[in-house]
Amino acid sequence: LGIRAGAKLTLSSDIPPHVGGMGSSAAFSIVLTKAIADLNGKKLSLERINDIAFGIERLQHGNPSGGDNTTCCYGGLIWFQRQTNSNSIVPLKKEIPYELENFVLVNAGKRKKSTGELIQHIRSLGTGYRDSRIKRLGACAQEMRNALGIRDFKKVAELMNDAQKTLFELGVSTAGIDKIAEAVRS
Repeated sequence: LGIRAGAKLTLSSDIPPHVGGMGSSAAFSIVLTKAIADLNGKKLSLERINDIAFGIERLQHGNPSGGDNTTCCYGGLIWFQRQTNSNSIVPLKKEIPYELENFVLVNAGKRKKSTGELIQHIRSLGTGYRDSRIKRLGACAQEMRNALGIRDFKKVAELMNDAQKTLFELGVSTAGIDKIAEAVRS
């Protein structure tokens, strides 16, 4: 951005850091980019803010998908697909125009591995084992989009359980998440 001046920033957040799946680093990357741009009189598009934040996420995690920073940048429900040249970002506000009710976000505690370490773990799995599960998560996401579109919340619950089971099989769940998921199912 051509900014040469330094800045001292203080961060206060309700998103706990180092808690898996909360997107705290992505949220920080977005707000940091926007704050520094604003502080220096730079007007940035959401696309540019997202691109810079993705660069910050890459420094932190190695090779993340870009989904977390994109969700934090654009807000609301989005359909994100990582692509080689340019990621596909589709807001779902028209397709799913209602707010989710009775949706609870639970802090399952700190995880032992960073996002970067979890990505490396998944890469270390055998391709047949890993790829079939990644494909299943993609199918769950597509089915979830459809189920939310028609307000089929029974299907939404089934898909959440299926996705959690798949994340467990990939070794990226935690004991706390597994305990909460089992309690909700029962």
